[in-house]
Amino acid sequence: MILNRLKQRTLLHSERLEKRLDLFHSVQTFEDYRFLLGKFLGFYEPVEAALEATFDWSVINFDFHPRKKTPLLVRDLHSMGVAETGLLPRCGKVPMLETLPKAFGCLYVFESATLGRAIVMRHLSRTLGITPEDGGAFFNSYGECIMAMWREFGRQLSAYALKPGFEEAVIRAAIDTLVCLDQWMAGRPLMIEPVGQAENQVSEKHTTRIQGQNILRLL
Repeated sequence: MILNRLKQRTLLHSERLEKRLDLFHSVQTFEDYRFLLGKFLGFYEPVEAALEATFDWSVINFDFHPRKKTPLLVRDLHSMGVAETGLLPRCGKVPMLETLPKAFGCLYVFESATLGRAIVMRHLSRTLGITPEDGGAFFNSYGECIMAMWREFGRQLSAYALKPGFEEAVIRAAIDTLVCLDQWMAGRPLMIEPVGQAENQVSEKHTTRIQGQNILRLL
C-alpha cells in the first residue's frame, strides 16, 4: 500500500524534523509557542496557496478546503496576541507542486502530521493551559474526526497510485516537502511580539493557568 511505502521512504526525514522541533521538551514561554506557530504559518500559508492555485481539486472530488491549516494557525496566533500575522516572515523556498502526484506528496506530509498532534495538544494543555478553542486549533486539527480524515485521504491517494510513475513522484515530493520544512524551521527570524494591548490580554489570560506548572521549551 502506498501509505506504508511513503512512511518507510520518508522515515529518516520525518525523524530529523521531529528531533529539530523537540515538541515535548523545548517550550519555556508563550513567546516560544508564538514563535513556533509563526514559523509553521510561514511555511503552511505559501504551500497551501500553491496547492490551491495549482489544481481544481473538485475535478477529482477532493475537498481541499477543510484540510487547510493556515486559518487555524492565524486563529491561534490571534489568540496568543499576534494581531498582524501578515507581517510575519514567509518561506521563500517551497516544494514544486505543479503536478497532481507532487501535490499529493506534499499533502501526505501535512496530513500524516495530524496523526500525532492529539498527544502534543494534551501536552500543551498540561504545561501551558492551551486548549483547542484558545490557542490550540492547529494542534487539535480535525479533533475527533482525525482518523476519518486520514482514511479518506488514504483512499483518495490510493485511487491514483496505480498510474505509471505516480507513486514514485508522490514519494519524491513528500521527501522534498520534509526537506524544505526542515530547512525553514532551522532558521530563527526576529522574535514575534504581541501587538499593543494584546500582550497584556494574553498575559492576564494565561497567568492563572501556568502557576505551579512546569513550562516546556518548543524550539
